This record gives sequence, C-alpha cells and structure tokens, in this order.
Amino acid sequence: MIRVLGINGSPRKDGNTVLMIQSVLESARNEGADTEIVHLADYPVSHCLGCYSKDEKLCNPEVFREMLPGIYKKLVESHAYVFGTPVYWFSVSGLMKNFIDLLTALENIEKILENKVAGCVVSMEEDGAVNTASQIIVPLNFMGILIPPFAITYSRGDLFSSENQDTLIELETIGINLVKFAKILNEN
Repeated sequence: MIRVLGINGSPRKDGNTVLMIQSVLESARNEGADTEIVHLADYPVSHCLGCYSKDEKLCNPEVFREMLPGIYKKLVESHAYVFGTPVYWFSVSGLMKNFIDLLTALENIEKILENKVAGCVVSMEEDGAVNTASQIIVPLNFMGILIPPFAITYSRGDLFSSENQDTLIELETIGINLVKFAKILNEN
C-alpha cells in the first residue's frame, strides 16, 4: 500500500496549512493510500549542525536518525510527501527551513529519499507563495525526490471561501498525483 506523509511546517496544528495538508491526504486516501500527518512543532527540529562543512562523511543518515528518530522512520516508510508551510517573510517557516536543511543527511552519502514523490502546499496572508514553494521543491528535487505535475498550490485567507474554490480542486489533484506517481515508481 502507498503511504503518503504530510509534513506540517507551521507551529499551528489548526490553521490553513494543516487544512491544506489534510485535504491532500484525504484525496490520497480516496486513491487507496495510507496517510499520516507529522507536525514538526512536536519534534525537536534543531538547526543544521554543519557537519558537511567539517567532513562530508559526518553528514549521514545516522545523524538524522539520532536527532529525529520518529520522523526518520516515517520518511523512510513513506512513498510520497506533502510539505506544507505558511509564508513567513516571503519564505518558508523557520521550522520548515531547519527541517529541509536536516534532510541533507538523508541524501549526502546514501540517497534515502531518491524516487520518493512530493508536493507542496503554502498558506499565506501576504506575498511570497511562489518563492516559498520553490524553497521547498527545489532542494527536494536535488535530493532525488520526484515532483509530479500540478504538485504545488497556495491559498490566501479562509481555505473554504468562494475565492479559494480552485485551490480545493488543486489540493485534490495533488493527492491524486502523489499516489499515482508513487504507484508507478513502486511497480517499476
């Protein structure tokens, strides 16, 4: 069975970012996937220690596993991810930025995330959604994670308002495409 992991980079567990992630996960469940959401605020996500700069061999999966054992297992066991963050000063939340930096340990020596699939959702009140999404998607792609078509969306304000109806359709599409692409990769 395909597993899709939602990764909430917002410090809030009841805001628009979570609603967006939950919408993607609901769509993925409708496609037969097993889903779960991780709230990074529940874990001791610290800043990157800069191991790579001292000795690239120090930046390895064991470092990540020791720092975030619960998340490590979920990442490895999942086939697809939906990363979600609010816009903070035209960029990702600090929590999400630190998490992405730590993911370097999972791609530096071993390509643990290679051939996984990911999408991205961004909630915002002011400008910066496209920049924010690119700060998630580009590093993930460099890590070997595949980004399917229509894998990114954003919303402003109340997700369920009439002005966000297109976003709701896009969230559903992200869930469908994550599962579709993960199935194709796992069959081959």
